[in-house]
Amino acid sequence: MMREGLLVRVEPRSWTVEVDGVDVPCSLKPRLFARKTNERNPVAVGDRVLVRLEEGRGVIEEVLPRRNRVARPAAADPATLQVTAANIDLLVIVVATQDPPPRLGLIDRCLVAAERQGMEALIVVNKSDCGRPEEVRERLARYPRMGYPVVFTSALTGSGVEEFGRLLAGRTSLLVGHSGAGKTSLLNRLDPGLERKTGALAKHGRGRHTTTSVSLWRLSNGGHVVDTPGVRAFGLSDVPAAELAILMPDLRPFTGTCRFPDCTHDHEPGCGVRSALDRGAIDAERYASYLRMLHGILGEEEDGEGDES
Repeated sequence: MMREGLLVRVEPRSWTVEVDGVDVPCSLKPRLFARKTNERNPVAVGDRVLVRLEEGRGVIEEVLPRRNRVARPAAADPATLQVTAANIDLLVIVVATQDPPPRLGLIDRCLVAAERQGMEALIVVNKSDCGRPEEVRERLARYPRMGYPVVFTSALTGSGVEEFGRLLAGRTSLLVGHSGAGKTSLLNRLDPGLERKTGALAKHGRGRHTTTSVSLWRLSNGGHVVDTPGVRAFGLSDVPAAELAILMPDLRPFTGTCRFPDCTHDHEPGCGVRSALDRGAIDAERYASYLRMLHGILGEEEDGEGDES
């Protein structure tokens, strides 16, 4: 009997599909591994799949078309993409006020990826009971002006968690962020029924990777959420350099005013983006972030801020 389901857990040689509210352990049809794509993994959490049910187990026969995907270059082969999740409504970027401090490079890359894939985006600042949250609030004030909400939370005290939960209700969300920002602790505080394991920060100040597989967790408010291992690099490998500025809402209005249609907004004369920067219409830190991402896409240098987890 063939049924449609939602892929909710991916482990080595093991897949779990939610079919009519029941988690079914599944195997994968061998022909799916033979598909000619640039993706390392044939399926990802969030995929809608067709499953053939057989005595309490299933075989994933087909992957239905995706609305979007979240992917990064595979460590062993940068030309191959490791797809983390599919069919995501909301990309949630979790940072902390300290330990580790927020790095705008990661935030900006994630926002570009969300724009590229047609996802909404939310910035969550955890550990708001620590450090100097007002300084962080001032530093991140540019994002709400661009239409990206910023919510301050504390997994320890529960502050802001109710608002965070309302924004996730009824959606499929993906949480990304550096290890140690408290993604798992925040999910535990939001929905204790998840019973997730949390890990203490390593002595050097960065988090241990406590999430060893990728799962799509059901929330009691009706939503689903993906918690991923700490992010080492949020890939922009499928973003053309010519589209990067268009995917940044603060740069986008000025991209059509350049003298040259193929302007990279880096060094060319008559650049509308740099003209807007000179007169203060574009934030200098955001423009610097644009250049790091541009040079990373062009293979000229690494995006130095926020890559490590």
